[in-house]
Amino acid sequence: PPLPSPLPSFPPREPLPEIIPSPFAAMDPAPMSSMEEPMVLHFGATETVLFSFWNIETTLGLILSCLLVIIMCMIKEAARAGRSFYAKYTENNRSISSRIIDASLHFVVLAISYLLMAIFMELNVWMCITIMVAEVLTHAVSSYCSSAVNVNFFEK
Repeated sequence: PPLPSPLPSFPPREPLPEIIPSPFAAMDPAPMSSMEEPMVLHFGATETVLFSFWNIETTLGLILSCLLVIIMCMIKEAARAGRSFYAKYTENNRSISSRIIDASLHFVVLAISYLLMAIFMELNVWMCITIMVAEVLTHAVSSYCSSAVNVNFFEK
């Protein structure tokens, strides 16, 4: 049997044009594809927390940062408890000022909650444990105080 004819020869291809970079590529100095740090739980006293100016470089810095996280948890729980007490106090008076105060307290709770979540996502074991323990303890203290306080005190 005869051999098949060779494939026709085509002229050489022209090089493809260079891909135009996205205008947003210049805005992001750290591309998503470069994973310099693995996303795992880690121990350590060197960390950048939330902002570039919040650098932890020593054990004392880590302890002070954990204390700041505890204070953040306390403020969040106080704002949450304040919201419930204020709602009880203004139960019959839903004026615009009481709604603004309620919304402001809700904003504080949400803002601190998201900041704590971002700190937790740094995956530093010491900070994660601090957040969990502080949240549990502040919630327990808040629950105990709210049951011990006479809510009828706010009634007129």
